[in-house]
This record gives sequence, structure tokens and C-alpha cells, in this order.
Amino acid sequence: MDTFLIPLYINYNMRLIARSSRLDAGGRRVEAVSPKPYGLNPKPYSLQSLAAASRFGRYGPMDKHKVRQPDVTGQSYLEQARRTRQMLRSMDPEKVKQVIEFHRDLNFFEALALAQREGKLIVPNDIHDRILTETKDPEERSSPDCSDRTMGILSPRATSLLGDRDFNRSREICSTEQTDRDRRLRDEQYLKQNYPVWTGTLVIYEAPNVSFGEQLVSSWGYDGAKYSISFKVPKQFRGLKNCALVVEHPDFDLIALGNNKYELRIDGQNVHQIDVFPKKDGCYIPHAETGVPQGENAEANSNTRHLYRLNDSSYTGLLVRFVGGYGSRQYVIARCRASDRFRVAFVGLGLGEAAPEK
Repeated sequence: MDTFLIPLYINYNMRLIARSSRLDAGGRRVEAVSPKPYGLNPKPYSLQSLAAASRFGRYGPMDKHKVRQPDVTGQSYLEQARRTRQMLRSMDPEKVKQVIEFHRDLNFFEALALAQREGKLIVPNDIHDRILTETKDPEERSSPDCSDRTMGILSPRATSLLGDRDFNRSREICSTEQTDRDRRLRDEQYLKQNYPVWTGTLVIYEAPNVSFGEQLVSSWGYDGAKYSISFKVPKQFRGLKNCALVVEHPDFDLIALGNNKYELRIDGQNVHQIDVFPKKDGCYIPHAETGVPQGENAEANSNTRHLYRLNDSSYTGLLVRFVGGYGSRQYVIARCRASDRFRVAFVGLGLGEAAPEK
């Protein structure tokens, strides 16, 4: 160090020491822990820490309070499932696809058993409807001539005719369209891998023009065995005809009676009544809450769903969603036997706390 700087160096450090001292209760000066001389201590934080400590030191220790966390441990399986179902309905379809899981080759009975055993919810029809219809088919091209210049690769003559500004704009549009096309192809691959699928939406209906009685029995044969599902119709629905009752999983129970016979039990308070259920196959407007086709026959378009039902008998079972030819995603099947095997989409409970909608 240069000789002429030494006095300045000593004076600077003495001033630091003087400012860091204080008087105790008897008037004696007490030296605080001072920082090392400037240039030897790269982090001179001791004075700041001392100042902070003296500023808040006069306050007593604060009481600790636990932060309340969402309590789902005291909720029943039914309560958690209903909560999860509502959360799914508030989520974007792309986010729903990230939290659901598909299981292959399950019949109606096995799907219910797995959901109860592992504490899961079977994804309802209206959620599948959004996944299926709120994406575009890969055949939908917004600009037919863009495929020849997908990434803006044009001939020199075309480039000169367009000009720099139009050429750059063309490249930008084509790049965006290619990204959209890739996304649509991924969506199409996802649908082919995971559909057809059992939904968690149960539908009960009688044969056309036949009123609900005290009991409805659906029976069928499968692989050499006979099956049946009996259902005691709640009093408020008896006498109604050409309507359907819709219940979402897990607001119903299926009780095994032995010999492939089952009894369906529901709580009448959690039933959606479809006042005008179609008498035959065709295109219909979907019910707002459940997505079940209803009302009078309508023109096939993006707002209608194509229903397949049993046209001459009653039915008790889950809806199946199916992706048909030419990428059609609007098929709603209400005629599959409970012993048939399809994929099933499940979601774990407690989704409301684990994955809030953004």
C-alpha cells in the first residue's frame, strides 16, 4: 500500500469502529463486533445484522400459528369424488388430459371395482365430450396452398414476386399452420390410442313409448353366460315414458347378487332427468350438464351428437364414447353391454387441491 494512503485507511476503519460502539446501562462503552478492515472482508454484513437485532429486540417472542391446509382426510370417498368431478369441469381439456389415466380392456363391473379399490373417479361423459370436440381434426387445413411452402420455402421467382415483407409474412403464417397441424396430429393419435372408452355416466331408459314401472330389468347373454341388472325405479319417476335417467359415478352402487345378477341402487336426489330422450338413433343436441343427446332429431353439425341406442328394449349401463370414421368424435353409444370391454379413464381424488385451474 502506498505511504500516502495509510492515514486514510486507518482513519476509515477507526470511524467504522466508533460507529459500531454503544453505551451499556452503566454508561460504559461496549465495543460491538466490528467488520474486518475494508478490503479484507468481502461481505461486511455484521453491522446490518446488529442494527436489525437491536431494532426488533425489544419485542417478545411471537406465538406460532399453524397455517390451515385443505382438509380432505375427513371427507368420504363420495364427497372427494364429487369435488374432483367439479374440478375436472373447471379445467381446460388439455390439462385434463394430463391428469387422467387410461386402463385397457375393462368391463363395467371391473371398472367400478378398480375405482373403489384405488379411490378413483371414472371420468364422466361431459368431460370426454370436451376432450373430443374442443380440438380440430388433422384434415382441417386453413390454407390448401400452404402445404407446398410449409416452412416458407418458396422458389426464388415466388420470393421476388412477393417482396420481402410479404415473403416474411408468408413464412410466419406457414410456420403457425405447421404448428397447428402438428398439434392436431398429436390429438388424433391420442384419440386413436385411448378410444372407445367407458364413461362414468350411467344411463337408464325404457323401450320407446314404454313407461317406467316399479322395476326395470336389463338382461343379455355374453360368452355363453347370462347377465342381468335390476333397478328399482324411484317413485317420482314411475309412469314417465320416453325419458332417461342419468347418474354420474360414483352416485350409484352396483350390488352383486350372484350368478351374474346385479342390482343397481341410486339416490333419487342425484339423478338428472332427460325429459325427451330420443326414440331412435340420430343426431341430437346434448344435455347441458351431462352431454347426453336429447330432444328432437337435428341436423348433423358441430353442436349435435350422434346417438346410438337400443331401439326396441330397455337399457341400464354406462355411456361409451367412440371416435368414428373420418375422425368423427361425436358418437355417443348408449347400448353397450356391461360385460363388453373397453378402455376406462380414471382420475385420482383430491384433484381440487393438487391441480388448481390457472
